[in-house]
Amino acid sequence: MSERWRYKSNRERVLRLYGYDGAFKEGQGNVSVHHIVQRSDLKNDPDLWQDFDVDALSNLVPVRRSVHNRTHHLIELHQTAHKTLKRR
Repeated sequence: MSERWRYKSNRERVLRLYGYDGAFKEGQGNVSVHHIVQRSDLKNDPDLWQDFDVDALSNLVPVRRSVHNRTHHLIELHQTAHKTLKRR
């Protein structure tokens, strides 16, 4: 089973569990699914996250699209600031 297919399947299951039955198509509706532990976290510290299933149901949470977009914006700002500090 491909990684993308597994994510989509678990995404639908999470939305059903939280009662968002009509929000299955990506990019539609005002609900999105957020990874609590990001894929980038796995890449940044592979030893810590060894054998962690990033697409597991327990790592996915439905959030409003506006909150999801803002969260990713803040994550990017934090990563940029961290990289800038490392260069000094």
